[in-house]
Amino acid sequence: LSPVSNWDSLEKAVRGAGNKLAKVSVDDIAALLNKAADIWSDKESSLAVYFPEGLSFVINFIRSGQLQKMLDGSLRAGRGVLDGFRYFDGDVQRIRAKPRGVACHWLAGNVPTLGILSLLMSLTTKNANIVKLPSGGSMVLPQMLNVLTGVEIEKSDGKIINGKILTDAVAVLSFGSENISASEEMAGRADVRMAWGGSDAVKSVMALPRKYDAEDIVFGPKLSVEAIAREALPSDARARRLARAVATDCSVFDQQACASAHVVFVEAGGGVSPEEFAAYLARAMEDAVKRIPRGPMSGKTAGDIQTSRARHLMGGKVFHGAGLEWSVLFKDTLDRPDPLYGRAAQVRAVDDLSQISELLDRDTQVVGLALDTARRAELADLFSDAGVDRIAEPGHMADFASPWDGIFPVERLVRWVSLF
Repeated sequence: LSPVSNWDSLEKAVRGAGNKLAKVSVDDIAALLNKAADIWSDKESSLAVYFPEGLSFVINFIRSGQLQKMLDGSLRAGRGVLDGFRYFDGDVQRIRAKPRGVACHWLAGNVPTLGILSLLMSLTTKNANIVKLPSGGSMVLPQMLNVLTGVEIEKSDGKIINGKILTDAVAVLSFGSENISASEEMAGRADVRMAWGGSDAVKSVMALPRKYDAEDIVFGPKLSVEAIAREALPSDARARRLARAVATDCSVFDQQACASAHVVFVEAGGGVSPEEFAAYLARAMEDAVKRIPRGPMSGKTAGDIQTSRARHLMGGKVFHGAGLEWSVLFKDTLDRPDPLYGRAAQVRAVDDLSQISELLDRDTQVVGLALDTARRAELADLFSDAGVDRIAEPGHMADFASPWDGIFPVERLVRWVSLF
């Protein structure tokens, strides 16, 4: 993490390590990551403190096989195309996916572990990497890489592969945004630029000088909502199960992630009313505090929640924990209030879910839609017309999958070679 004195040497080192990584099979890379994930998941380790920041989310993404599934679904001929030529057009054309070169990553300050997902995608596509940590942010990534360096796996032929083959292809840097020279050096060497963060942060990255053919992958500021259809609330038992799923979406990452639910729209006319569902959600939010570790809360977030609680007492209903651990704020009005963060779910009653399409736009990342009838596809089309790229089941809004933000990120981390 020391200042870079020679950018040419740094680039040469990571590119050289990337060339070595390119000779490792994608499944061996995945096996190394899986073994590291087993160590990262140890609740007695020094990494456990990062679970509220989403480390457990990253671990599950690896161990569940989602990484391989993402590669298979994004790379046309499957992930094997990263290791050799595969037939693509009958028995005539073969294709192979090669790494683009050096991928530069700018991690977000609010949820740095989400940015680690871009590094995982880049490593499995065999790119070299330069990562800029957020100023004054979490040190979770350096600690994860330190563990990965010591991991070993034995292949079927008896050969040993060390995690160092991966970590050598990663340079982790830390410098302030005011260091324009360092920012320009980093951006100018990128074959792929991957940026996570708020509007100002990603705009500043995209404004930096770049190679004319560099690929830009931007995960900018977005917000997400939940939509509960009347058909999903036929009984108290179903409402309780659904409330647990919604509480998960409202609790992971303490609502700091783009995919976290902030407003929960509940359609009237079901067996359970919107206000009754808010009460079920309150009980589920209390339980979620025990299931999902939470991080510290800023003074601004605490003040915003207290102010909003007071406002909802007039013409609404307020449910909350003993302190500020969670809040459910209900109103029988059709609006989309500003997010509060800090596990504050704002519940709104609607006559018909189609009405909320007017409140959605390109800055809405995910709609968690609780509906399993034919109307699901109709509403999904309506929401996508408004600009939404992803409609998910409640409880799975933050599950990282392709496409994400309307693109297949993995495909943009490779260049295609054809063989006739």
